Amino acid sequence: MLLTILALISNQKIIYIFHYTTIDSVEFEGLTDESVIGLLPHLSPDEADFKHTVLENTAFMIRKSLDIKEDPENGTVRGLSWRYQGKNKDEQGNETDFYIPDVTSLTLQDYEYFEQRFQKCSGLLPKTEYGLLVYFGQKTSYSKRNEFKKELADKLMELAQIYWDKALDRGEKNYNFLRYFPILRTAFSIYLEAKLTADIDIVCEKVIQQHTDWDISRKDTLRGILDLTRLMAESFSVFKNRISFENIIIKNLADAREIEKTYTWGAIYIVDSCIGIRQKLNADFKDLLRYKAELFEKMASERSENLVRIQFIETALRLYQGLGDSAKIKELETAYTETRAKIEMNHETLCEYPNEYVQRRTNMIQELVKDADDVTITTNIATNAWFSSIEDIRQMANNIERQSLLTTMAATKILDKYGNTIDIYTSEEEIQEMHFWESFGISFQVGIGALHEYIIEAYKTGKFTYANVLSYLESTWYNDPIIHTYHGKEVELRVLDVLKPGLKRCFEELDYAFQDIKNNYYDYVIVVDTLTLKIEIILRFLCERLGIATFKIRNKGGEKLVMEKLLDDILSDLQDSPQKQTGFSEYDRLMIKYALTPKGHNLRNRVAHGLMDLWEYSFVDIVILFNY
Repeated sequence: MLLTILALISNQKIIYIFHYTTIDSVEFEGLTDESVIGLLPHLSPDEADFKHTVLENTAFMIRKSLDIKEDPENGTVRGLSWRYQGKNKDEQGNETDFYIPDVTSLTLQDYEYFEQRFQKCSGLLPKTEYGLLVYFGQKTSYSKRNEFKKELADKLMELAQIYWDKALDRGEKNYNFLRYFPILRTAFSIYLEAKLTADIDIVCEKVIQQHTDWDISRKDTLRGILDLTRLMAESFSVFKNRISFENIIIKNLADAREIEKTYTWGAIYIVDSCIGIRQKLNADFKDLLRYKAELFEKMASERSENLVRIQFIETALRLYQGLGDSAKIKELETAYTETRAKIEMNHETLCEYPNEYVQRRTNMIQELVKDADDVTITTNIATNAWFSSIEDIRQMANNIERQSLLTTMAATKILDKYGNTIDIYTSEEEIQEMHFWESFGISFQVGIGALHEYIIEAYKTGKFTYANVLSYLESTWYNDPIIHTYHGKEVELRVLDVLKPGLKRCFEELDYAFQDIKNNYYDYVIVVDTLTLKIEIILRFLCERLGIATFKIRNKGGEKLVMEKLLDDILSDLQDSPQKQTGFSEYDRLMIKYALTPKGHNLRNRVAHGLMDLWEYSFVDIVILFNY
C-alpha cells in the first residue's frame, strides 16, 4: 500500500523519508551499495534535504577496506578511498587530480552524521557501511568505544555469514567466498583491536575449521585455502597457540599436489604461503623452495613459447642456485642457453597496418612533401607532430591498465634480446609506469613509421639533403660557440662540429644506396653508432646553456670525488616544472628517454655497450636520431 501511495505523491520529502524507513528496517535485504543509492530521491540544490542526500550518496560510494592506506596526496585516508579519479586542467594547462568522492574533505560533522545513521539504522548492509565510515574515520569519540566496535564487528559477522551460506552452493561462477572473506577479515581485525577475547576465539575456531575442511577441488575459487592461510599467518601470534602451523603446511601441500595436476600456478601460490609460515616459525624451508623450483621446471616443460619458457627456467635456476644444487644448476643453465638461442626479438619491427591505411598515409605524405620547401621539410622532421600527445598516451595507458591482467601479477619483467631479465616492475606504481611506456611505445612506432616514409619521400624529391640540413642547423644554437677552459686554456666548441661527420656520412650512404637500390647496401653501423653517442653531447651542452651542472659529487672512503652525470641524471635535471623552469619540452624529454634508455628502444646502451648485432642496425634508428 505504501508503495502505491508514494507512486502517486510527488512530494520529494516523503520519498526521502521512504528512503530512510526502508534502509533502516531490519527487514531491508539489499546487499550492494547500489541497492541503497537507488532509493535516494533526486533533489535540487535549493531543497532542504539536498545536503543530506549528497552525504548519503557519498557514504555508499566510498570504498572501504583494511588495505587502503593513509595517502592524502592520492586522495585516500586510512581505510577509505574514492571510487572515481580524473584530472582537471586550468587555463594555463596545469593539471590537478580530482577524486569522487573526495574522502579527504570529510569533516567531523560528516562523521557525526554517519555515527547517527549507524545508531538509527537496522538494515544490515547500510548499518555496516555507516559503521565502517565511523570506524575508519576515527574522528568522533564514539568511534573509539569498544561497545561500538563490538556492535560493528558483530554486524559484519552477520553479513559475512550470509555470503558464506551462499558460497556453500559452490558452482563455477559462485563468487560469494570472494565477498565473504574481506568482511570476515575486517570483523576479525576490529575484534583484535578492541581485544574482545571471546569473539576472537569464535573467529579463530571458525577460520581453523574452514581451512581444515576446505576442498581444493571446488570450482568457485582457489582463494579459500590461500586467504584462510594468509589470515592465520598475518595473526601468527593469535593462532600459534590454537593450531600447529606445521599441520597447516601439511594440509596446504596436499592441496598443492592436487591442484598441480590442473593449475601449476595455483600450486606455486600455495607453496609461497607455506614458505611465509616457515619464515615466521624461523624454520627451514629448503624443501619448499625445491618444490617451487620443480613447479617452475614443470611449467617450462609444458610451454612451447620460448620467451615464456625462458622466464620459468630462469626462476627455477635462481631457486636451485639458492639451494646450492650444482647438478640442477648445470642442467638449468644448459636449458637456459639453448632456449635463449631460439628467441627471435627484432627491435626494429614496426607495426603492421592495413593496406588502405598505408595507402592513405602515403598519399598524405606525398602531398605534404610536394607543397613544402626545403626549410619546411627539415622543420617538419624536427617536430613532434608525428606522435600522439602526452595526454592521449596517458589516457591510452589508463585504458590498458583497466583491461590488463598484469596488475594482478606479482611482477612484470623487461627482457633484452637474449631473453635476459634486465628490469622488473613489482609495485602498483611501477606497473602503472610500465603501462605508460607501453602506450608511449605504440605512439612511437606509429609516428616513426610515418616519419620514415616522409624522410625517404623528401629525399627522393631532392628537398632533404645534407646541405639543407646543415643550413637549418647553422641557424640554431647548435652553431653557437661555447667556451670551455682546460688547464687554463680556453677552447671554443660548437655542437654542430661533432654532428657534421655523422650527418655527412648519412647522406653519402643514402646517395650510394639509391644509385642502385637492389645491389648497393646502406652501411647503417657507422651512422647509427656515431649519431647515437652525439645525443648525449647535445644534452650536456644544453645543460650548460641552462646553468645546470653536468657533474655530481660522490663520496668514496671519506673523499669527495667528482663524476660526470649519467644520461638518466641529465634527463631528470632537464625536466621542466614550476619549481625548476628549464623550458625543455616534456615531450622531447620523454621521447629521448624512450629512444635511448631501457624504458623503450634503449639505443644508447645497446650502441655504447656493444649489444647490437649487425642485423639489428636499420634506417629506423637513423629516423629516430633525425627527430632529435
